[in-house]
Amino acid sequence: MLLRTKVELGVAVVILAAATLFLNEYIHQRENAAAYKATAEAKQELVKQSNDTIAALRADFETRFAALEKQKQQVVIQPSQAPQVIHDYLPTSTPIQQTAAITKDTLPDAPVAILTKQNEIDLAQKGIACQQCAIENASLKGQMAEKDKIIVADTEQLKAANQALKGGTKMKRFVRAVEYIGIGAGIGYAAHR
Repeated sequence: MLLRTKVELGVAVVILAAATLFLNEYIHQRENAAAYKATAEAKQELVKQSNDTIAALRADFETRFAALEKQKQQVVIQPSQAPQVIHDYLPTSTPIQQTAAITKDTLPDAPVAILTKQNEIDLAQKGIACQQCAIENASLKGQMAEKDKIIVADTEQLKAANQALKGGTKMKRFVRAVEYIGIGAGIGYAAHR
């Protein structure tokens, strides 16, 4: 073979190897971008679902809280509801009995409470307020759980983005390095002949 033919063949091999490297890198970048895009879309869907759940929890909270607020106002208007509200929201082992005043001769476990109408109203309002706090607490716990899901999704997206920026998993990077070494060895071998 002529020297010119060997040089042309060597140049063609180098150009072909370079084109193969660039094409290979382009394919890997597209794969990484597609994986990142899929992770980002899944995260966006999760965030949307979490926001919908938070909105539903908030609406439920506001409805239930408003109903209890209305009930609290009704106790002021109709004090006859107070014993039932106390029974519903401040349960006791035995019903509250209205008896005589406490004296020094009264036994410690004897029922001796005397409740005025205002006492019953105050107790009923406090019982409703406690129920409102319990509802708010449950709602906030649900919202926190949804926010935690978003944080986990953000963390996974960040890991996927970092992995994509590095060029894929460690195995993919190792295989790519072996490919480059193999192509370089092939070019060296062809140039040597």
